[in-house]
Amino acid sequence: MGNFSWPAPMATSTAVIDEGVHDGLTGARVGGAQVQVCASADIQCAQPVGDGETNDAGYVSITVPTAETTSVAPMGFEGYQVVTAPGYLPTLAYWSFPISESTLFARPQVSPALFTSTETALAYSTFGDGGTAFDEDAGTVLVVVTDCRQSAASGVEVTTGDPTLHAVYQSSDGGTGSNGYAFFFNVPPSGLQVTATPLALGRSMGTFGVFVRPGAWTLLSLGPQATQ
Repeated sequence: MGNFSWPAPMATSTAVIDEGVHDGLTGARVGGAQVQVCASADIQCAQPVGDGETNDAGYVSITVPTAETTSVAPMGFEGYQVVTAPGYLPTLAYWSFPISESTLFARPQVSPALFTSTETALAYSTFGDGGTAFDEDAGTVLVVVTDCRQSAASGVEVTTGDPTLHAVYQSSDGGTGSNGYAFFFNVPPSGLQVTATPLALGRSMGTFGVFVRPGAWTLLSLGPQATQ
């Protein structure tokens, strides 16, 4: 991996389009979900910059400002989505790059996922160490590591700034499998720095900060980060 910089903004606003907010276990589209887009520094999303509601196909389009109208984001809008729906736990969904173009499409399979309490408990019992129990006072983090083409990246170690937290992979190789997944279970509510390190390279491809809320999922699609 070489050094690279984020491109300068090309538009004054961006349409953030989720093509299929869905159930994280069944894949069924979730209509009537409330979606807020929040600036990365607004950890409680007290002042969302845009909001909308998904239709029956899980589709929603929300317009947000880019750097030309936001002085705090010189390389484009940086933020996340808070997604809620009846019967589901909240999801905080992060993209790991500043938005600099007029449209950001999240394809159906990478649009925000929602999980019920039952589905979350099943994930803990299936993938957790020794049948870890779901603690509703903690959060759950799912990192999907991607390459520069936004395809899932295997063989990547995912760590955080908290030495007590250990990634759970769907692979026996000590890193992400073919789906790029790394789970962190029962994460204390706080800010969390996530680092991805390809095992074959032995050096980080980037670190990104997210926020964890009690009883909620944090989803991060983490690709290579700009170095300059």
